Amino acid sequence: LAAQKTEQEKIKEDVKNLTEGQEIVLKVQEDISAKLNAILAHISRQP
Repeated sequence: LAAQKTEQEKIKEDVKNLTEGQEIVLKVQEDISAKLNAILAHISRQP
């Protein structure tokens, strides 16, 4: 039973880490999107 509890705690920790990782991925994607939009806006202003 103790081993099962330890395994459950490990799984919980893994899920928490995955969630944090996904939040970082989303921030990076938003950052890339913002930069791309800025580049496209700049290009479209060129004659």
